[in-house]
Amino acid sequence: MQAAEDEEIAVAVKAGEALTRLALKNPKNCERIAKLKFTLDNMDSLDILTDLLHSEEVANSAATILRSIFSCTNKDNQRRICVASEFLMAKVVKTSDEVQEAALGLVAKSIYILDDDKFEQIWASKISRTVVKKLMGILKHIPTTTRSPCRRRYAVELVIGLLKRAKEFRSLFINAGLVQELNRTLLTISDVENFLLFPGGGGLLRHSEEMQDLIEKALHILQPPQDSRDESPC
Repeated sequence: MQAAEDEEIAVAVKAGEALTRLALKNPKNCERIAKLKFTLDNMDSLDILTDLLHSEEVANSAATILRSIFSCTNKDNQRRICVASEFLMAKVVKTSDEVQEAALGLVAKSIYILDDDKFEQIWASKISRTVVKKLMGILKHIPTTTRSPCRRRYAVELVIGLLKRAKEFRSLFINAGLVQELNRTLLTISDVENFLLFPGGGGLLRHSEEMQDLIEKALHILQPPQDSRDESPC
């Protein structure tokens, strides 16, 4: 019985890796995956993928596939994926390495679609400080191999999203020393952070936005607003 379960898990992991490759930077394949429907329990692919986020064995693949789909699907599907945001953020806070990276990547994408009530519910003051501390810790992780190559990138993406969504995060991040940490990160960018890796590290695709550009965007948002009184007269 245990052998059969192990074999089933192994097949699921391989299927997840294959779907991740098919979805990565491929809008047509993402659309095909999103449209899949199953007679079992009257579920579709988004139902199954969001449910698999709770699975220890294939959560990483599910989150990565959903991130790819999120980038090129319609608003209704994006809102459905956002249902998992609260669970994913809790996962980011409690876990590390690859599982954290995949969850972090999906949260960084979905944060813009959350309605105000849901945003406030998830990002209450208590978790806000915890998340700021967690993201600061992640920025200290410098990937030198193919292990967790996107963790810092996704952390910066989420920082940008939080700064754009809620003003209170600006002071929280500044007080935590984010400006200094981002400047340090600029000096320690690993080349692997500019690439998307297929499962197992086989094959590379370059990100559309360089890591340096992401960091500079975050630094620009953190700059103090210009005082109009200091502007030169026309």
